[in-house]
Amino acid sequence: MEEQKIKKARFYFRMTDLVHLKEYPADREPEAFQIIRRFCLPEWKFMEFASDLARRNPWLNRPDARAFYYETGENRKCAVITTNDSMEAILVDTQGYDYARICAYIPDYRQLELSGVPVTYYNGVKAVEGREPFIETAVFYRGANTLYTSVDRNPHSHEDSFQIEKQVILTDSDYMEFATNMKADYEFLFANHSSMYFEPDRQCWHCLFVTGEYAPGGILVDAEGYAHAEYAALIPYKKRVDLSGVPVESYLPGRPAEKPEQEKFQTKEDGKERREER
Repeated sequence: MEEQKIKKARFYFRMTDLVHLKEYPADREPEAFQIIRRFCLPEWKFMEFASDLARRNPWLNRPDARAFYYETGENRKCAVITTNDSMEAILVDTQGYDYARICAYIPDYRQLELSGVPVTYYNGVKAVEGREPFIETAVFYRGANTLYTSVDRNPHSHEDSFQIEKQVILTDSDYMEFATNMKADYEFLFANHSSMYFEPDRQCWHCLFVTGEYAPGGILVDAEGYAHAEYAALIPYKKRVDLSGVPVESYLPGRPAEKPEQEKFQTKEDGKERREER
């Protein structure tokens, strides 16, 4: 039996954040609503939005923003803000503004009627209509031995843009060895040291994308001149990064790699001496 869709919700005026919206007394009569557009955010952006509902968000100020309104006797026209990483959702009537002026909490967006509703995917940098955009930012951690657990992650790291200079494809076993032991020295990192650096003016990491032949994701790496992964960011799904036109360096058996001109391999200790001289 198909689950009945939610057709009414309690809307509140100028809530400060999602916590207050969820805990606010149910002293309003539920209103019928119509969803005009769905905004799908990454989890970090959804949490940022939900933590300050009065914050101005330019992506809400769309050409059809004035379609979000209420008139007596009609369903309230609104947008729904969701994330693929959680079931929670927020219905928003901006009244033509660029913040959540009037909103309602929905515990599970799957209970909403979303068939035929246009979707805007927003990755924190730009909005893309009708499809999920490529990831353009990532959280880089320094000195982590692995990013598949949170143990080694530096809590002071923050999100920056990145530009992939080369894709390095390892066998799946070699990739897992690298991904779980990134403090070790790897010749392919030092051989590509000129492709990895941080550009402060753009707050952009120029990096390698290291992955396995059949691995679903990969790791962005800036070795900082060392032979180990000094800075790294986890990309869970490689299909979410734009690899079109990116040079490939393959270390798969039977497939000769287009490797850069080799220099003397430099260990972690050698790299430290070299960095201190700069």
